[in-house]
Amino acid sequence: MDDTSSATKADVQRLEQAMNEQFSKVNEQFKKVHEDIDRVLDVLVNVDKKLTKKTNDHEQRIARLEEVVVV
Repeated sequence: MDDTSSATKADVQRLEQAMNEQFSKVNEQFKKVHEDIDRVLDVLVNVDKKLTKKTNDHEQRIARLEEVVVV
């Protein structure tokens, strides 16, 4: 397909197929990133529970988590 001719139905179908394939690839990558983020959050929640036990001070809890992440 070039700029001098009209797009045929086959051209449009090929373009749609290529776009759908790219969308599927990007969607799968986002899904994997989302799963990784969930795993990291699970680890942080578990660390928070172990380190803070009965700490109700939200800022203190965050400070402890930041210390762990830096290590």
